[in-house]
Amino acid sequence: MSAFLNHPEFYNHPVCLTDDEIKFPITVIDRFFTDYHLSDIRTIHDEIEEVCLTTDAPPFANGRQRSDFLFYLNNLIRLVEAAFLVAELKSQRKDIPKS
Repeated sequence: MSAFLNHPEFYNHPVCLTDDEIKFPITVIDRFFTDYHLSDIRTIHDEIEEVCLTTDAPPFANGRQRSDFLFYLNNLIRLVEAAFLVAELKSQRKDIPKS
């Protein structure tokens, strides 16, 4: 269980970013895509999906939980791809600090 669930003051607020990263979130995205290629991300998520679909252990003990997780992962991949495009655009902006 996530430790963040015990802290309702964290809901819908970034808690892992520094003040500078909150001001310029593109720097986090840029760093992320320096460390991971889109193909790496897809591979990691494919491996997670396989585990999710082949286990009966909590939190994937029933089909509905597995389905919800797969829906989340598919949307997360879409978010990552959109973030990748945003990071690509940063090179066109001069007012965004380089990471």
